[in-house]
Amino acid sequence: MFAGFFLAIGLVMVYVMQDKMLYIPDAPNQAFRYPENNPRGYKSPSERNMLYEEVSIVTKDNLTLKGWFIK
Repeated sequence: MFAGFFLAIGLVMVYVMQDKMLYIPDAPNQAFRYPENNPRGYKSPSERNMLYEEVSIVTKDNLTLKGWFIK
């Protein structure tokens, strides 16, 4: 009886909080917003001896998104 109640409450909470669980708009610490501000070992894939390409995509609203493509 109690198990069903807690399962129902859990499912309702998952439904209500689903947007917050799927999308995090900003990192908790804004200092890590740019790679050069990350701790050593997390600034670029080359610090972990990974082969990568720097890529950029321009969106329809003229926003440039930059990232790393790791094969």
